[in-house]
Amino acid sequence: MILSSLITVMINPTEKATAQITNDQHPNEQSGQGGQSEDFLLYENPTLGFRIEYPAGSSVHEEINGVIFGIPQEAVIKVVVVNNHNASLSQFTDTAIFALRQTLQDFQLVQSKDTVDNKGHFIIYSFSTGGREFDALSYWTLKDDRGFMIRFATLPTNFSDIQPILIKMVNSFNTLGHGEGGIGGPLSQDGAN
Repeated sequence: MILSSLITVMINPTEKATAQITNDQHPNEQSGQGGQSEDFLLYENPTLGFRIEYPAGSSVHEEINGVIFGIPQEAVIKVVVVNNHNASLSQFTDTAIFALRQTLQDFQLVQSKDTVDNKGHFIIYSFSTGGREFDALSYWTLKDDRGFMIRFATLPTNFSDIQPILIKMVNSFNTLGHGEGGIGGPLSQDGAN
């Protein structure tokens, strides 16, 4: 199903994105349009079928199945598109959590909840790697035959500072094509809806 793709998308919180994309370099980025605040830009990828706002000053590194945003607050947020073979949101969620439990040391699920509109699901969790503890938030939604996942992990001392940025990104997320719809949220500051 989605397990092999899911296991490979966990980000390394200390990873640095390698490419800086500005509005002049990328024709799909726009600034100051569509009700965005001045400190967020629009990233759009028609090939992968989504758009999302991200903090100005972020590095942007495109990959085959997603994009990594290295935000100025010294964190990495990754958006990944995976195949979904007719799984329901509940089945996708169960598989995602199972994969995290199998691959992350000391995995502890803190919160798991559907968004208010039931179009997406998010989890808040902790884990350790290399002797360091991390707090993380992952969000996913399904559209047609694709799963769209937004993932973030950081040191516990940074989590509350970066969580509002991630929530704004999730709430701005939209899929493209096949009847566009704003399916990225809504999430509130505390992660609850």
